Amino acid sequence: MRLGAGRRRGRVAAGRARAAGLCLAALASAGCAQAQAGAAAGADDAAADTAAVTDTAAAGIDTAAAVTDTARAGAPAYEIRGARWWNGEGFEPRTMHVAGGRFVQRPPGRADSVLDLSGAWVVPPYGEAHTHSPAYSRERVEAFERAGVFYAMIMNVHASTWAENASWFEGPVEATATVAAFTAPNGHPVQFGLRGGGRLEEFDGDWITAVASEADVEAKWAATAALNRDFIKTFLLYSDRYEERASDETIPPRYRGMDPALLPGLVRRAHAAGLRVATHVRTRHDFAVAAAAGTDILAHLPGFSMGPGSLEEFDDPDRRADLENPDRFRLTPADVAAAADAGVTVITTIGSLGQPLPEDIDPDARAYVEGLWRVRRDILAHNLRLLRDAGVTIAIGSDAGEGDPVEEALVVHELDVFDPAEILHMLAAESPRLIFPERRIGRLEEGFEASFLALEANPLEDMAALRRIRLRFKGAPLPN
Repeated sequence: MRLGAGRRRGRVAAGRARAAGLCLAALASAGCAQAQAGAAAGADDAAADTAAVTDTAAAGIDTAAAVTDTARAGAPAYEIRGARWWNGEGFEPRTMHVAGGRFVQRPPGRADSVLDLSGAWVVPPYGEAHTHSPAYSRERVEAFERAGVFYAMIMNVHASTWAENASWFEGPVEATATVAAFTAPNGHPVQFGLRGGGRLEEFDGDWITAVASEADVEAKWAATAALNRDFIKTFLLYSDRYEERASDETIPPRYRGMDPALLPGLVRRAHAAGLRVATHVRTRHDFAVAAAAGTDILAHLPGFSMGPGSLEEFDDPDRRADLENPDRFRLTPADVAAAADAGVTVITTIGSLGQPLPEDIDPDARAYVEGLWRVRRDILAHNLRLLRDAGVTIAIGSDAGEGDPVEEALVVHELDVFDPAEILHMLAAESPRLIFPERRIGRLEEGFEASFLALEANPLEDMAALRRIRLRFKGAPLPN
């Protein structure tokens, strides 16, 4: 772990333990919401009263651990032979043992079952660090399981929806989620809620929390914090031009976010309440502002949504302006050095590097479109290279309605910045640990949770092998 990341995790650890102790039930529990409302209402005083709640939090955590250990005590013991196991850098042949749902040196007594995985290449399960759709679709959850995605970070969902659907993530696929993200009343993503005649008041406090001033934050903080157990989300878009865009109704909401001056205060409140902060960023300036404010997670890589994403969007002057002003998205060494020192994690969300063009497209139009996409590709590669060289943690997230992090990992590989081992580390180690930082996951070693995927081929030689799963295992083999 980098020192910066350790400092950041430590800063919110006491508050997070407090939230865990007060609320061990799911978000759907009314008692949970009431307990967190009380905690959130006193967020500004959290530093003073942390000691007073630590015993309560610890008691709750110990109770949960005891229940988990009791459940694991009756789990079968396995001996797993014949496979090559990922060690963080490459694969090595090993015989592994599982008891009580964890990897062990050797189980007490005889194994209940022996698994022969001869010829398989074993990796940890994948993590999806930025998604939304599985919270709305059980079929998407099932697709994640088939793809070997056992951990997901839901980067905003309606609180009412999450209360109904959180139980979908009590199986092989587990998730942490945020609800009611903070944005401007006329900022992204409210345009989606306004479609079909929707009104802001219908989803303010459920899907988003609309804030335009410190008074708004003060009035709404307790209610939104009470809905969240792990992290909150905030939106910055073109923050260096916030003042000129805030009241210009000719600019669509997708090009606006909240007042950047509100972000440091929200971060302080969240950390005092034991919540992490994820920030949607689009530009280089958004990136720098969020890192300086103390954000834990940058939910996008600058350049991810740069320029037209489809042929239809080439008629959008704001989209074209993005690519005609690439320095708005080009990170600097100073930007990434500050991010590394702050210990933030950056999530990729590239999606694609272009799309096939019609064969009958005008040659001049083809040259223009392909030229713009090359600019975006160059910016993305430049930014990733700087982040890698500075030691910033990078997680794989797709932000895709129908895609998954494996598809995103393959796109990242196309940029020729990372080798396959680095990408596998981001997908199967960094992403799961971002999603559940206090769990022992993402490594195939003694004491870690016994979850893994047995692949048919070596993904370091062919990354498409990440899709070729012979066996999924989470404490026990899962049905194919």
